[in-house]
Amino acid sequence: MTKQHGQSQDQPKAPKRWKQFLITVAGVYPLTVLIPIALTWLQHYLAPLRLFVVRGLISATLLVTALMFVLLPLFHKLFRNWLTR
Repeated sequence: MTKQHGQSQDQPKAPKRWKQFLITVAGVYPLTVLIPIALTWLQHYLAPLRLFVVRGLISATLLVTALMFVLLPLFHKLFRNWLTR
């Protein structure tokens, strides 16, 4: 096998799909439980949250943002050795 320009032969191998699945579920599940609880509590103080569409949009935005920028990077750092085995 030849070494291509700009690539190292010591690149980490990609994680297996089932391991990525488990890490993603571990991040999504708590968020799908906690975010609606928090928004339900907040709707008593913020009237727009009483609208299903507004609550759903905010819930989805918070879930995706927390997952992409906080939980998945953290989980990948914490479980790096296990993911690449």
